[in-house]
Amino acid sequence: MVGHQRGDSVGSDYGALVGIDGLTYADLPAPVGLSRWLELLRDHTPGYSAQPYQQLAAVYRAAGHDSEVRDILMAQRRDQIDRGGLRRRDRTWARFTGLALGFGYQPWRVLLLLFAVLAGSVALAVVLGGPSGGLEHTARASTPTTPCSVVQRVGVGLDLGLPVVKTGAADLCAPTGTRAGQTLTVAGWLLQLAAWASATLFIAGFTGAVRKT
Repeated sequence: MVGHQRGDSVGSDYGALVGIDGLTYADLPAPVGLSRWLELLRDHTPGYSAQPYQQLAAVYRAAGHDSEVRDILMAQRRDQIDRGGLRRRDRTWARFTGLALGFGYQPWRVLLLLFAVLAGSVALAVVLGGPSGGLEHTARASTPTTPCSVVQRVGVGLDLGLPVVKTGAADLCAPTGTRAGQTLTVAGWLLQLAAWASATLFIAGFTGAVRKT
């Protein structure tokens, strides 16, 4: 069946359930827009089916509409989560990757988390490493056991929040045995874990490892 012919009938029967598994498209559905067509696939069909989404994505891909292709495949994944009978753990993982990575089609999302981790680590190092005495110069510095400068504290924060790149500030400025220093140490472990997790998720999303259609 041609997509635009089906779209015309749907527009006049908003509440109907339409069985469209096996539907093929001769060209882009018209005059119904993509958002309206995706609404049909999700809300006006008896159950989840991958084929109409995949067929629609193939037509848009052939027309060179890559952004719309991503929207279609993301809509398919959301429909699969809600109506596809996934196991609980698979559904939980899919919801998480949807939030963090747009199901692998928007990996830039997780970079926001990485930037938040980086900003938080710098803020903690500057605040706890200052008057609270959480950071001091190590034996490698020219003035051991003295307070670290603001620039050095920022460097320590960057070292905590960046999963790979290091400034070297941690070699000259380290946490003390004070409560502030111990808090910074524990927070640093958590921040490093979050930074590595964010970087790993970004790579997985960028390479398409988490995509599932």
